Amino acid sequence: MKVLILCLISLFGLSESIVMFCEFKTHASRGYMCSVNFLTITSKDDRTITEVYGNHEVGKNHSDVVYFLSVNNTVKFFPLGLTSFFKNLHTVFLYTSTLSEIHSSDLQEFGSKLKNFWSTYNAIEVLEADTFKYNENLEYIEVFTNKLKHIDDGTFRGLEKLTH
Repeated sequence: MKVLILCLISLFGLSESIVMFCEFKTHASRGYMCSVNFLTITSKDDRTITEVYGNHEVGKNHSDVVYFLSVNNTVKFFPLGLTSFFKNLHTVFLYTSTLSEIHSSDLQEFGSKLKNFWSTYNAIEVLEADTFKYNENLEYIEVFTNKLKHIDDGTFRGLEKLTH
């Protein structure tokens, strides 16, 4: 009941909290993940995750989460504060989540831990030259089926481990 009330408060703008409910599960090839449903971020100024709820698998906790998955959510702007809950997060996958832009400041909190970044079926139009400047260990970037109009020269410069 508490989670439902917090989600409703968040949805109707009565609070500046972004509460996220995860379905925690282990995926055979991706590892332990937070799969999020009912996440809404429509304001660039109010997009920091303040609380995370969900039941962990036995013996697991937030520190075990390495993969973040958002599917069919309204996440127009990249959520901030994920690494304050999930310190070992190395993969972010935003699928059909309406993401409209991504900047280096959005990914800075991940630093060199970020290995995989997926933004598929979203609305990103531009990738700036410094988008991934804090994420030198990226191995995989996918921006399949966005609204890309421009990728700056040098966007992938310095990503020596990038294979895809």
